[in-house]
Amino acid sequence: MLVTLPSTELISRNFSDLLGRSFAAKATPAPFVPKAGEKWAVARYGLPGEATWVYWLVDLPAAAGMGAALSLIPAGTAQSAAKDGKFSEALLENFREVMNVGASLLRPSEGRVVLQDVLMPPQPAAAELAKWLAATKARRDVTTTLQGYEGGRMLLLNVPEA
Repeated sequence: MLVTLPSTELISRNFSDLLGRSFAAKATPAPFVPKAGEKWAVARYGLPGEATWVYWLVDLPAAAGMGAALSLIPAGTAQSAAKDGKFSEALLENFREVMNVGASLLRPSEGRVVLQDVLMPPQPAAAELAKWLAATKARRDVTTTLQGYEGGRMLLLNVPEA
């Protein structure tokens, strides 16, 4: 199933409203090529109880910043979590909630998309990521800025064959 991926304007507006501060998403001129060893948080979406159709990858600095901003966790705590690759339960739960709201930005051709789960390093394995990138039918590569927190990169993949 093809899912319409949100525009950068829609991402910016919705996450700014949710986080209560300026969030800007900008399209990149060239697609990201995730490198071996890079750590990404991955939100997986699909129809309720069905296969995953959309993977929303967020690098750890952006994921930590978004999770921290939701409940005003200090920026230094978010930076440490991103650097160590270890999120506290509160930071992880906040990031999950942000990604849950992200489901409302995805438009499937039928039904509604729901957040299935969030993978944190060491998942996904590099082989899984390579498989998703190879099977992608639509993608959106985005850089982000978040007032008071670190920005980063997002990669949205519509992978109907996953």
